[in-house]
Amino acid sequence: MTNKFKLICLIWGITILFPQILFAQNIDPKIFPKNNGFVTDQANILDAPTEQNLETLLSNLQKEKGVEVAVVTVESLNDYPIEDYTLALGRNWGVGQKEINSGVVFLTAPNDRQTRIEVGYGVEGTLTDAQSFQITNQLIPYFKNSEYQQGITFGTNQIVQTIQTGYIPKTVSEVSYGASVLNFGILLVIALSWIGGILGRSKSIWAGGIIGSGAGTIYGFLTNTLLPVLGLGLILGLLFDYIVSKSYKSKNSTPWWAGGNNSWWDGPRGGGSSGGSSGGFGGFGGGSFGGGGSTGRW
Repeated sequence: MTNKFKLICLIWGITILFPQILFAQNIDPKIFPKNNGFVTDQANILDAPTEQNLETLLSNLQKEKGVEVAVVTVESLNDYPIEDYTLALGRNWGVGQKEINSGVVFLTAPNDRQTRIEVGYGVEGTLTDAQSFQITNQLIPYFKNSEYQQGITFGTNQIVQTIQTGYIPKTVSEVSYGASVLNFGILLVIALSWIGGILGRSKSIWAGGIIGSGAGTIYGFLTNTLLPVLGLGLILGLLFDYIVSKSYKSKNSTPWWAGGNNSWWDGPRGGGSSGGSSGGFGGFGGGSFGGGGSTGRW
């Protein structure tokens, strides 16, 4: 493929995978406070009536919308960026339902003078980054005046109102369909990379025509449009093979049929793993997060 096309594919792949790679943090869960339910006040800045009112509010939200919001205060971030700390805590506690990742963590570290709203995958369409920013921005005047209780109450109410007015509870099948589409896109890029490597080594366009015709035949049988789709598949296969064969430059003696290291996608190899939630303890459902939300500092 041309360098321009490779760059487009690379950017597209990074856009999909970047959050999972970037936010794969290894923070020792021992530094997190003990999970006390929907409200965990390690910094001891909430009085008992306020804590109980927030607990009731968030419990009702969970029953009504299936969204779990954890309001957390901590004595210290232990020198971690609040973004990493909140993300890791949400994953470790498993805030939100596991199948649909319907969780939110509203964390405040008064001694570090920082607060963050971390939003789970399944709620990002309702509680957007822009809305989270607006809420955290409105909290700053409270926190600057050390009115933490009022600020946390205000922020929690804003989060709940946003979810109640805009969030439509999702079914597992809806989320599974979205994940299937995403996984198909990733597999399609990988498949094109591999096929491009094979066809590029062949230095002829006949193989692409055969592959395109075969794909067209299968699709045509399934859709009862055999002849037009067969012809289109043949043309696209020949064109694709022509482009990769013309652009491909061999770097070693690897056989063309072996695929492998010098395919047309000459990007870096290697891998890693991203953290997941340990899920389920303390009453939360095992949800996960991808880094969406907003941070406020004062």
